Amino acid sequence: RPGPECPAACRGRAFGAEREARRLRLRGAAAREFRRSRPPRLPRRALQRYARSVAAAAGGGGVGPLPRAGGGGAPQGRECELAPGERQALLARYLPDEHQASQRLRRHGHKWLWRWMCRRDWHRWDTCLEELRARHLPPDEVTYNLIIFGSLLRPRCDEEAARLALAEMAGSGRFHPALLRLQGGFLDSYLELRGAGAAPSGASLARVAKTFWQVSLAFKRRRLRELRRRLAD
Repeated sequence: RPGPECPAACRGRAFGAEREARRLRLRGAAAREFRRSRPPRLPRRALQRYARSVAAAAGGGGVGPLPRAGGGGAPQGRECELAPGERQALLARYLPDEHQASQRLRRHGHKWLWRWMCRRDWHRWDTCLEELRARHLPPDEVTYNLIIFGSLLRPRCDEEAARLALAEMAGSGRFHPALLRLQGGFLDSYLELRGAGAAPSGASLARVAKTFWQVSLAFKRRRLRELRRRLAD
């Protein structure tokens, strides 16, 4: 409720102006100027969404009154909005990485793949990878990164497995071209150095694998943000 010194012109201000003025401990002229100031503006995307919702509620004939929550039947213009269950179903279909159980299982598998790779226990590394595949978890950027570097770090460098993982990663069409070029360029350079007898040590290669893990994780987060944005639109 506006204070006694607030003019009638500022009575339309919303967003809790009085409460905010009390929180900021504004008095006198400062409080009056704060009440006269324009209310905060919505972000552009939120404002456009609000305008579309109001126009749709009016039946497409311009801006009209918003439908009441207690009215009978589903209000017009709400058919494009998804219920929470429908939204979760879409996320589970198009973003399998978003499922909590899948996320937890994949992170657990990545941890053990890295642990067995650092310990050079390749029998358990293969078992862990087969377990992930048996659970039908779609490989992400980090999974392919661990497969490529695990193949390179074996006592007998498995060049064919590394190239097969890179080809599968490129053929899926899900991953960023910059990440594919990074992995492909490093793989070609490492195999060329190995052929010349100048390949880096296993410890150095493991450090590179950890760096590429962080890069792959950043690309994964970017991909998920982009997919969420497309679903929201």
